[in-house]
Amino acid sequence: MIPIFLLIMSLIGTLSATPATAAPREQMIPVLSHVGEASARGTVGYVHITFDRRSDASGLAIQFNTAPGRFSRSAQASIGEAIRRTAHSLKLSTDSWTVVLTVPYSDIVVSGGHLSGMVGLSVAAMATGRTIDTGLLVTGRITQEGQIGPVGSAPLQVPAPGRARLRRVVVSKEQPLAERDQPARDLIQVTPVSSVTQAFQELTGEAPKP
Repeated sequence: MIPIFLLIMSLIGTLSATPATAAPREQMIPVLSHVGEASARGTVGYVHITFDRRSDASGLAIQFNTAPGRFSRSAQASIGEAIRRTAHSLKLSTDSWTVVLTVPYSDIVVSGGHLSGMVGLSVAAMATGRTIDTGLLVTGRITQEGQIGPVGSAPLQVPAPGRARLRRVVVSKEQPLAERDQPARDLIQVTPVSSVTQAFQELTGEAPKP
């Protein structure tokens, strides 16, 4: 019979060798999106993200809640694409990630591709334990080459800070911008970037380190 002392020590060793599972991270992020019809003017709202790293490696799991509000099918597709492409650009494995996204507004359908880059970069920041600057918004899509691409050819109307209290909007260098008056320029800064790496550093204040 194994002595009780040795049995206890064996159990302690087994438990200490088992990595603790970190609690899920949650973040409310500002996004530029369309509410309702895809042709509607873009507006700044919020999206709630929950990020969890599972103990298995069965692949990326993305859940889009349908209440209080919901994402359009096109928004879901562009967000999923952005999360995968951002992770690939930053050399992050998504095999154990679970991402849950919620529109915190009742009976609202969020559409448009402008929000996908912000979501993808925010998820990557959460996965690496970075703090996201809440006064900054990234607008644009993530290209297959790891660039921040424009969404459409129409000039982007840079949003006013409003209730989101934005200080800066990060955009693709290729994104045409609508002309702004001087008060708007003084209230919010526009920072053009090219790559996912640049956008990640602007969003978190840190260079990506997988």
